[in-house]
Amino acid sequence: MRIRNFRDIKKDRLYQRIWGGVVLPGEKPGFAVVVAEEASMDQAPNLYTLAEAEEEIMEKLIVSCIEMTSEFQVSDWYGRTSDKESMYYLSDFNSQAIDRHRKTFDIMPAYRSKSGLIEYHINILLEKLKPNNTKLIFHKESRLDSFLQDLPVSKISTAKDTDYPAIAALGYVVSEFHNNPYAIGESFQSKTCITDYDFLNYKI
Repeated sequence: MRIRNFRDIKKDRLYQRIWGGVVLPGEKPGFAVVVAEEASMDQAPNLYTLAEAEEEIMEKLIVSCIEMTSEFQVSDWYGRTSDKESMYYLSDFNSQAIDRHRKTFDIMPAYRSKSGLIEYHINILLEKLKPNNTKLIFHKESRLDSFLQDLPVSKISTAKDTDYPAIAALGYVVSEFHNNPYAIGESFQSKTCITDYDFLNYKI
C-alpha cells in the first residue's frame, strides 16, 4: 500500500498527518510503527496504524523506517533521544549516508520520553482503545494489540521502552498526536528534529 497525497485509495480514507514511532534495538529487538491521523473536524480524530517493523539489528530497523517514510509519506519520527549509544550510532549512520548520497533518518524526542518510562504513554493508548469509543485502530496484520494484551497491569507503572519496545514505539507517536492537536484551517508546522547529536549541548 502506498499513500499518495495523504489519501489511502484502497480504504477511501484521507489523512491529515502521518507520523512514526520508533524504539531502536538494544537488549530486545527494536520496533517501528507508522500511524496516520484521519482528516476530520473532530478534535480527537481516529488514528490508524499503517505498518510496523521489528528488527534485532539497528541498521535494518533504520532502513525499514526510511522505506516506510517513502511509502507512507511519514513526515516525522518520534522516539527517545536520550540514549547516547543509540544516538551515536544513528549519527554515524547518517554521516555515512550523506557521504554515499543516500537518505538519512532522524528521530525527534517524544513527549516525556527522556527517562524511558512509558506509564504515561500506555495510559494514553488505553484511553484511545476503550471499546465504547475506540480512537486507535490497528491494521489487519498488526501485532500491537497482542503486545498490549500481554502487558500485565501490575507492570504498567514501572514499564520501560527497553522492556516493551513495540508498546513504547506506539505510545510515543500516539502521545505526540494527543499533545499536538491538528490546527484546522492553519498550516501545520513540524517541529525541528535533532540532526546534530551534540550530547553536551542538545536539550530534550
